[in-house]
This record gives sequence, C-alpha cells and structure tokens, in this order.
Amino acid sequence: MDAWYRGKRRYLLLWSLITVTFLVLYGKFVFAANIYAYTDIGADTVNAYLPNIIYDLRKIAAFDFNTYDLTRGLGDFSGTPLIKYLHPLNLPLLIFGEKNIKWGLIVSTYLRYLWMAIFADLYFRRVLTDGLASISAAMLWCFNGFAVLWGQHYSFLLTMASFTTALYGFQLFLERDRLAPLVVPAVACLAWASYPVLYVASIFFAFYGVIYLRIHEKPWHEVLSRALLFIGVVIAALGMASEYIIPNISKLMGSTRASVVGSQVVPPYYSIKYIGCFIGRFLSSDLLGIGGKYSGAGNYYEIAILSVSVLSIFSFVELTRSRYKRRFLLIFALCLIALGCPVVSQMLSFRALTQRWTFILCFLQVLMIGEAICLIREEVAGQNSPARLLTTVKYSAVLFLMLVCITYVIGKVSGYRVSRNTLTKLVIVFTSYAAFLMLYARILNRRATEEEHAYKRLLPLVQPLFLVLLIFDVCASNYFTVNLRSYVSIDAWNNGLYSDGTSLVALSLRQKDGGTYRVNKTYDSQSFNDQLVQDYPGVGSYSSTNSAELVGAYSNFGTVRNNTSTTTGSNWIRFPHRSILSDRFLGVKYVITQDDDNMDPRFYDLVGMRGDKMLYRCSNFQGFGYLATHAVTKDQLSRMSPNERKLALTSGYYLTDGDSDSLGATGLSMDTVSDSIRKLNLLDRTVDNRGNIYKVDGVVPLKGGKHSPLCFDLGEDPGAEFGRMTIFLNSRKASALRVYATDDLGNPDAARSTSFSIHDGVGEYAIDLTDLGPSRYIVLSASDGVEADVYSIDLESISAETVESVFARQGSLGDIEITQHGAVFQGTVSNDSEGDAMLCLPLLYGSKWQLKLDGLTTPVVDVDGGMVGIRLSPGMHNLSLEYVDREQQLGVVISAVTTLAYAICILARGRLRTRGGRAEENSLPSA
Repeated sequence: MDAWYRGKRRYLLLWSLITVTFLVLYGKFVFAANIYAYTDIGADTVNAYLPNIIYDLRKIAAFDFNTYDLTRGLGDFSGTPLIKYLHPLNLPLLIFGEKNIKWGLIVSTYLRYLWMAIFADLYFRRVLTDGLASISAAMLWCFNGFAVLWGQHYSFLLTMASFTTALYGFQLFLERDRLAPLVVPAVACLAWASYPVLYVASIFFAFYGVIYLRIHEKPWHEVLSRALLFIGVVIAALGMASEYIIPNISKLMGSTRASVVGSQVVPPYYSIKYIGCFIGRFLSSDLLGIGGKYSGAGNYYEIAILSVSVLSIFSFVELTRSRYKRRFLLIFALCLIALGCPVVSQMLSFRALTQRWTFILCFLQVLMIGEAICLIREEVAGQNSPARLLTTVKYSAVLFLMLVCITYVIGKVSGYRVSRNTLTKLVIVFTSYAAFLMLYARILNRRATEEEHAYKRLLPLVQPLFLVLLIFDVCASNYFTVNLRSYVSIDAWNNGLYSDGTSLVALSLRQKDGGTYRVNKTYDSQSFNDQLVQDYPGVGSYSSTNSAELVGAYSNFGTVRNNTSTTTGSNWIRFPHRSILSDRFLGVKYVITQDDDNMDPRFYDLVGMRGDKMLYRCSNFQGFGYLATHAVTKDQLSRMSPNERKLALTSGYYLTDGDSDSLGATGLSMDTVSDSIRKLNLLDRTVDNRGNIYKVDGVVPLKGGKHSPLCFDLGEDPGAEFGRMTIFLNSRKASALRVYATDDLGNPDAARSTSFSIHDGVGEYAIDLTDLGPSRYIVLSASDGVEADVYSIDLESISAETVESVFARQGSLGDIEITQHGAVFQGTVSNDSEGDAMLCLPLLYGSKWQLKLDGLTTPVVDVDGGMVGIRLSPGMHNLSLEYVDREQQLGVVISAVTTLAYAICILARGRLRTRGGRAEENSLPSA
C-alpha cells in the first residue's frame, strides 16, 4: 500500500479520494436538477454573488468593458471582469456561461477543492514524515468545516485554495528550495483572491516562520533575515496584484465599512454562551443547528468555525503523551488564547465578534492530526507496545464525552438547541475511529506475540480501511450543512428566480426610449441586485461595500433596514417604491408595477403592459437631474422628519461637507417646509365599521386574533404620498403589528402592507409608510393574543398641491438634456433663473468625475449627502462629465511593471546559476 503514496499513483489516489467525497457531498447538485446556491441564511449566493457573476459574464460576452454602468447601485464603474474569469478556477464559469450556470458553479467548486488538495499534499509532504499522514491531512484540510461552510459563498473557497498555494510557496521559501521564487506569485494569487485574508495569512506566516525555523535550530540572525526577505516578498506580491488591490481598497475606504474597521467596542471577556458555542463548533459546524436554525452565539457563518474531524480529539491525546508534549501544549495554549481573546478577532477581522480568521485554527488541527498519524506509524515501525494506543483511545473517549456533556449543559443554560441527528452522527464517527484504533492495536499485539501469519493478512487492509473512514468522517461532518438547506432548483431558475418579467419590460423600454433615466418598481424580486440580472437602471443594491455616498443618499430618502447593526444595515439599499419626490430626486422616469397595482394617476401615466407587469411614466419627469437655487443647511436637515427632508431636498439642496454655499440664495425656512406637511391624528378618524372599535377615555384598545383591526378614514384626498407614522401605545404582549393601506375595505387583496415589532410596556414606534402609497384607509391589525392601548397615531402626508408646486418651480428654472455614452454624461442645461443655480445630478459623488463645462475643466460639488452638483451661471451651458478611474489604471501599470521586473529577475537568476555551474565545471582538474 505504501507504493500508492509515491509517484503518479499518489496523485491518482488523492484524486480518487477528493472525487468520491465531492460526489457524495454535492451529489444533489451534480446528479439532480439543482443549482449550488442557497436561499436561507446563505442567500448571499442568490442576492449578491450570482447576480454579479451573471452580470460579468454578459459584459464579457458583449466585450463591454471599462464603462460606468447605471445598473450597479446608483451607478458604478464596471471594471474589467475578464481578468478575474481567466483564473483557472473561475474559467469554468466563463466556459459554461450564463445558460449553463449550474455546471459552471459546480465544476469550478470541484476544481477549487482539487486545487486545495494538490497543494495541501505538496505542503504536508514537506512537513510530515509519512505518506499516509500527508495524504490524510490534505484530505481533511480540503474538506474542513470552514472551507465547506464559507465555500458556499464561492469566493471564499477560491481564497482557501489560494491560501493553500501561498502556504506551499512559503514552505519552499523557508526551506530555501530551488522553487522558492514561486512564493511571490503564490502570495500574489492570495492577494488577488482576498486582501483581507492576505492580511490574516501574513500574520500567521510570521509566527509560523519563526516557530518553524527555531524548531529546526536556525540562529536568530537567519530568522531575522528570512523575515526581512519575506517582507520584500509580500511587497512584490502586492505589486503584482495592484490591479485588483488598489481599486478595491479604495472602494472599501469609500464605503460605510471603513467607519467600523476597528471601531467596535471590544467586550472584556466572552460569556459562557460563547464558550459553549466554541465547543459545539469544534465538534461540528452543525451541532447547534444548520443555516437559519443555528441557535448558538453570533451568526452561522461569522462565528468561529473550528470543526475538522473527531480525529482532533485522538490527536490531542496522542500528542500530549508524546515527546513533543511541551512544544505542542504551548501552541495549543496560544490557540486557546487567540480564540478566547476578542482583541485577536478585532485585529484579524476588524470586528471582535467576526471570526473569519479561524481557518487558521482549522489548519493547525489538520497539522496536529497529521503529526499524530506520523507518531502512530512510527510506533508500528519501532514495534512499540499496543498498550499506548489503547490508552489513547480510552482518554479520547473520556475527553469526547466531557465535551458533549459541557455542550449540553451550556445549551440548557444559554438556550442552545443541540442537534440530536448531528450528535448521533458524531458518536458513530468517533466510535468507528475508536474501533479502528483498537483493531490496529490488536494487530500490533499479534505481531508482538510473533503471530506473523495474522499480521500479514490484516495489515494490508488497515490503510485502505483508514482512508474509507476518512471519507465517511468528512461526508458525515459536512453532509447536513451542504444538503439540508434551502437551495435553488433548476425549475425555480427557469421559472422566474430572477426573470420575473421585469427584464422583458426593461428590454421593451430600451427599444422605445434610449435616453438616460432610472427605473423603479413597486415589488421586490429575488435579489436586491436583480437589476444586474434583469438589465435595467434600478435603484437598489446589495453589497458589503456600498459607498458612503450611496448610503448618504439613501438616508435622505429611504430607511436603513430594521433589526440590523449599522455595519450591515447599509448593505441593503432599496429606495422607496412609491415616493414621487424620491423618484424625482433619483432621476426615475419609469415605474414598473405588477398584479394590477396602480400608481397615482395625478403623477404617473400608464404607458404599457406586459403580462402581469404595468409600465408607468412619471408625468413630471424633467430630465436626468434637477436645478435648485436654494440651499438648506445640514443643521436644518438634521431636525427634519423624513417627509420634510424629502420636500426640502427636492426644493433645494445642501452641501454635504458644509453648512453654507457661495450661491447665496436663502434656503427654505423650517416653518415653510413644516407647514407643507400634513400631520393627521388618526385616532380622530377612526372608522367603526364593525361596531367593536371604540374609545375609552381617549384611548383605543387594540386586540389581535379574531377581533377587528383599527380602521382610519383619511378622506377623499389622502395626499400625494405618506411619510412617517408614529404610534404611542402600551402593549401587554410583545409581538408584531401590521399596517395596511387600501382604497377599498371590502377588498383585502387590494391592500398594501408593512409590519413592525412591538415590545412589552409603553413605547413609541415610528414606521415609514412611503412604500404603501397614498390611500383612503389605513388599517392597523395585531397578531393573535396581542392586547394594547393605543394613545395616539400621527401620520405625515404631503399634499398633491405641494408636490405639483415643487415640480412647477423646478421646471421654471431651466431645461436639462443629458445622455450617457459609456462613462461620459454629456448634454446641455439652461439656467433660466436670475442668479446662479446648482445642477443636482443623480450620480454618486467621487473624485473620479472629471467635468468640462463649456469646454473648461470645472470641479464638481458634493451635494445632498453624496450626489454630484455642478454650479451654473445664468444661461445655456454645454457639459461633459466623465468617470475616469485613475486608481485602476495605476493598479494595472504597477501590476504590469512588477510582474515584468520579477520575471526579469528570475531569468537573470537562472542565467547566473547556469554560468556558475559551467565555471565550476571548467575549474575542475582533468582526469
């Protein structure tokens, strides 16, 4: 059997192990009509990654590169996606294309696992002394809990493959191997895959390198010289990957994520809840639940992922009883300190409660298992007593039982739900390994008693049996997290996962109107990024690096998603569905509705229908942008309600970074804006439609279940759009309330609704009703069992007359004719006012905009919390606004120069070695 660990047979064996394991784990995505994309807590695959992949593939197919595209958020530079998909592990996506995305995803996933296995094996062959140990370690590293769980987000698995490649290159570097120069491109691949992981890996490599060199008794001056040289390696690698790193770091620093990097308060210690979670995640990623059913501390993905194999328990016991005990326990103690100290997570992941760095601990577990296998195999060669192995099994069983009991006890205290199915699976796997080791000890005992015939018959079966157990272990450990989740079927993909009819309307619209505008819609699609897939310039975005300008504009006209932290609440951007003021601000010309969901005919004209979709045109659309002559200060804006803020910003503007402006025009007064907002006391408009709604001392009781909801009649003219509704109540049961808006109380299907949560006791709740649209009736209902006393309900509403006056004033200021040509927006604008005006364009502000106004280079202004502003004097103006990404251009140049310089150095190094070898041969004396 040992012959299989050498030469070509070794790679055949490794390929067989990886392929069999992959087919067992991912059989539903290979053999069945399913797509490797999750819709539960792993919905980033559907919400973010898949739309971007499809968008990139379409760009590549159309050879459409380096353009500013309005379909990305409120506009963004699309970059050059071709380079990313020429990577060997991404190439299947490009080959199979959008139509065969199922095979592109699953084949690229398989290749990433295979890539990991090959380079892991190359690495472990250098640090482990046994062939079986190295191939087993490669297998376990390939399918460790972190890789399988985070691999469901595609790019993380590519990152793990790149980390493995860099680890192998770093090992060559430490050993001064002739292939050591490969460390630079290997680290560059990791930087290209994920610069945050490169940051984590560099810290790990620093500790690893020092420990490795000192273990091999290298002097400190050599350790220091290697460290300095590795700094040069990282710098060269960063230079090679600059094409990716520079624009992406710039994007990160320009996003709201930059404000929370390292800013989270570090808790003084982890609670018992986190300790229990760590133990549970060490035994299995699924012991405390799967996906959205995970009951432990933190998020299913974000909390520490530590599971590799129950062999970790056997290996821990074996190494603590070996001659490496002190060295091993020191490293183990450092790992525990790193895991338990939130400062480490803060340093490595920028947030104390985000532990994406724990793949390092998974790697150390794999290395521990490999070393333990080597020790056991050495005992076989040294003919040691089998009693040692039996003792390891006994201690391991005690330790395993202790960990399970601790998890159960903490689960009872902290409210965990320990999965019995997962626990049963763990017990079976552990028992299988224990039985195998006991059998192995039995074989050793037979050999010790010189029963050679039995030993010779059984020994060839031991190694294949162990590899089978490895496959069983890996599959059992990861099968639930891969398969017992909600994923996308081919049928769902082909029947409207993304193509819900919006794309057909958008295509028809592009054929009829080739101008520059945005499109809003009153219904939600599968993804916040569905505009990338359905190809229309929408007003939504889902990204962890949404720019601060986009979030700033959203804070003025939208509401950050409820029940999320400020870190992630700005990831989901979806501007209001039914705000005529927001539509005007964003340059929305068309609105798509579905299922007979009509828009207000005072402001929207029905211009087409397709299937269940209806297309409306904003009757007051006056061009892509608007003119304003009045400035509002930031202080005034901060004291306004959402509707007051909308009205103020569509009647004027404000400087994002200042409280005054050189235009000198007096802004709208607070009283003027406030007087334009209708504030309705809904309790005075209660409709007693069923005879059981009544007031008691000015308080309206609200009961859930079969009791009638509260109904409020707003009259024949409810206004142009709703704003904030404020409810002050005393609840006797925490639950959810739902608000309906309808014109017909007898037709519940015609109602639009939103929901919010209430808590026990007296409280005030503010709900944004913008998306409900103006309706005659507002209905407030509670879930079953809820009892509350409603003291007041106030609703803000903007009248139609106010909105029409705003549009009339904007139209009188001038005309706007702007069209987009790639990354250039150009056209003519007339300022018909007597003084200077500010042209507010619905484009996100940034230093990359280059403006030529009447042929002269002119700076743009940051207005309205992150939009582009252009100062205009009276009269007609020609403008050309171009988005020029100098940072990406600089990155391309640095990458090209660094790669070329490094190639020249390698060639020169090879020639010097060749000349040195020839000179040495010529200097030898002749025979």
